Amino acid sequence: MIRVSAYPTVEWLKSRACDREAIQSLQLRRNPASFASRLAMRLQEVVSDAVTIEERVWITTPDGESEVQIVIKNGLRRIAVQISSAYCHQEEASDAVSLVYGRFEALHRIDGDATNEALHESVYALMCDRPTWFSNFGRLSAGRMATNEIVLTANSHHEHHEEWISTARVRISRMRLCKANDWVRAFELALDARQRFPAA
Repeated sequence: MIRVSAYPTVEWLKSRACDREAIQSLQLRRNPASFASRLAMRLQEVVSDAVTIEERVWITTPDGESEVQIVIKNGLRRIAVQISSAYCHQEEASDAVSLVYGRFEALHRIDGDATNEALHESVYALMCDRPTWFSNFGRLSAGRMATNEIVLTANSHHEHHEEWISTARVRISRMRLCKANDWVRAFELALDARQRFPAA
């Protein structure tokens, strides 16, 4: 005879204990700060001695101060890395403002889950963009840890000069200051230039 009860047994609770891991991974997926810290630590391991990694850098914009999650510096040259979250609004416009007022050469936006595969794919994509900023060991390490999918995608990306890389786990877009087409439209929308300077 089958009995139904609103009170779970100890055996049932033990059998469902594995469910807690799924909830934890979902929580990590929605925590961009955790992924940013892990990414910064991993980058520190593979960049050359001349390169420094900074976390949570604040820049001044017309809308107030804005946080950039990771800044990679090589001498006077700097690139920014932002991690998307479920609560980001108008990421492209925000990135354009950060790119210009932060005086970065490029800004990379990473949108994906918080798995180790996504982490290694992000490092590999950044390494492909700035290979000389990584040590010999770092390039080998990034290549060994990368998935086959990101290796194929990144190589195709550079051949066709595309501004984004996408795999099953992560999507990485790039804005470059030297390419006006990457950021001018979003920058004007962010500053609402059409309303401030109406056509005569």
